[in-house]
Amino acid sequence: MSGNTAETLNTATLKPEKQTLTGKKVFGIQASVLYETLLFLGVIILLSYIFGEGDRFINASPHPFWLPVLLIIMQYGTIAGLVCATLSTFALLFFNIPVIQFDENIYEYFLRLTYQPTLWFIAAVFLGELRMRHIHERNDLVDQLADAEEKERTIAHSYRRLKDIKEGMETHMATQFHSSISTFRAMKSIESLNPIEILHGIGEAITEIMGPDKFSVYAFGDNGFEIVSSHGWQDEDPFESRIMEDQPMYHEMVGKKRILTSINEFDAKLLNNQGILAGPLIDPQTDEIFGMVKIEQLDLKSLSLRNIEIFSILCQSAGIAYTQSLQYQKMQKYSLKDLKTGLLSHSFFQHQKTFCQSLATKFDVGFFMINVQLTNKKDFSKKDKETIGKEMSKLCRNAIGKEVDLFSDRKSDSDFIILLPSKNVQKTDFVISKLHDAISTTKNKALQNAVIAFKAKPLF
Repeated sequence: MSGNTAETLNTATLKPEKQTLTGKKVFGIQASVLYETLLFLGVIILLSYIFGEGDRFINASPHPFWLPVLLIIMQYGTIAGLVCATLSTFALLFFNIPVIQFDENIYEYFLRLTYQPTLWFIAAVFLGELRMRHIHERNDLVDQLADAEEKERTIAHSYRRLKDIKEGMETHMATQFHSSISTFRAMKSIESLNPIEILHGIGEAITEIMGPDKFSVYAFGDNGFEIVSSHGWQDEDPFESRIMEDQPMYHEMVGKKRILTSINEFDAKLLNNQGILAGPLIDPQTDEIFGMVKIEQLDLKSLSLRNIEIFSILCQSAGIAYTQSLQYQKMQKYSLKDLKTGLLSHSFFQHQKTFCQSLATKFDVGFFMINVQLTNKKDFSKKDKETIGKEMSKLCRNAIGKEVDLFSDRKSDSDFIILLPSKNVQKTDFVISKLHDAISTTKNKALQNAVIAFKAKPLF
């Protein structure tokens, strides 16, 4: 066997035909035996009239009738040979019996009369049986060849079937592996510390795992489920961007909080042609719904129990990520440092501002606030902005001193605030000049390409 398909031995041109004495018969005898014998005998008798005395060569030795007898015996075997011998005897002696000679007795006459026919019958029996043994051996070999061919075809068929099974298993394993990778990537896409980004990440995860033609993500609020993002929707589609309280799907999602699929006849009525699969997004800590994912159009082959289960797990994972993001937002609000940039947080800046105000009232101390703004922030990625913030914090401490703090600005991740204890505006100019000098000598590539603007003003 070679190549991608099983090769089978083509024995059609090598296989001999199985010889059987079947076919059209006359009086139980194969018709071809009679036809061939009569033809041979007729030709020989005709030749005896043309070239002889018309006595059918009765005195010839060997007799010409031996030719059809031997041919029939060697071709058809014993029975055909006996039939041929009988017809040859009849053709030889019918109206052609020789007269008894004067010098021979009855026994010699009978021997002379039956000598040729007796030899024909003896030859038919002995030679015919030899021929029959050859025919049987030949037929046995043909049967064995047929059995070998059948076994070969069976083995070839089994091989092809086994190969198909192997390829099917390889395809299934590759699909499972691809699905596992897709599921992992999908789970990564919903890992975010921003609740809004999680809702958008769910859409990316659905696309990665199930590849629907049309789907949508909804956020839950006082007005029901309102659409956040949709994919593949057309203007003529009947899908609604808001699911209100008067709709059955709303009550099923909010009340029972379960996956709806059009495979179930009851669920199909609840979906009401708005989709074929829908699942709630639930906060696992409070058990409150914060959104919904709905698939409107999907290849039927992908609507399997396995994918429905993955869809359910994806909704649960999104709920866990959403809860974590809320906790992160809450912690960040009261944290000392901004976890993204490593700078002092804006909420801490508000506390410092209040503290500085009390110091200014009690001890007559002045404070200036320097706004640091990255004017070409569109040229940088989010990671570059974080790098610039960390580098600016180092430059402030190295160039000015540890008494100067750099805070994150709530308005933008590329704006910062420097809190400077001083009443003298000239000190702020000195600080800004020092920062310019530090930025011009920095080795940080992101900060080298940054265009930074400074603006100083009193804190109060």
